[in-house]
Amino acid sequence: MPIIQLKFKGLLVMIGQRSVSVSNPAPYLGWVEFKSVIVEVFNVLLQSQQVSKIDRYSIKYVNVLKTDGVPNSSDALDWSIRIGQLGLNKQSTNVRTETVSNGLLTIITLGGGVTVQVLGQTPIQGALIDIDTICQTEADPEDFMARMSSELDRIRHANKVAFFECLTNEAIRELDPTYE
Repeated sequence: MPIIQLKFKGLLVMIGQRSVSVSNPAPYLGWVEFKSVIVEVFNVLLQSQQVSKIDRYSIKYVNVLKTDGVPNSSDALDWSIRIGQLGLNKQSTNVRTETVSNGLLTIITLGGGVTVQVLGQTPIQGALIDIDTICQTEADPEDFMARMSSELDRIRHANKVAFFECLTNEAIRELDPTYE
């Protein structure tokens, strides 16, 4: 849990006793800008010699596809769930699963009907997509700094692949993503 939250270049840097995270609240900067701030924050942190080792690092993407948005949230998620002959209501179903690929653990959480309240904004209802791609490691700070940029790209790629796997083809067309 973070105990300190700082604003830095429009992003949030959250510091806990055993963790540091950089968060990009909406609107998303885009990967190139976001990554450069992550690298800057972690270079300063690791050069401070306050960190003796890196146990894990991850990229987590959380989004809510609005119920009244385009695409409609009930048609956006590419999932079907049954228990025996019982069909489940997507609007009231939440799913969490884990996959492992290329040494990375990806935790996918989907929720058919969620409400998100952001301070000072109208509540948003829709479908939740939460994807956390994690690399467990035992790296010293110097070694991690040397490969941080390529490792960030590697886990972001795995995270992005998982995100698009959660969407229907119709949703991808409607969202009209820009690829970097």
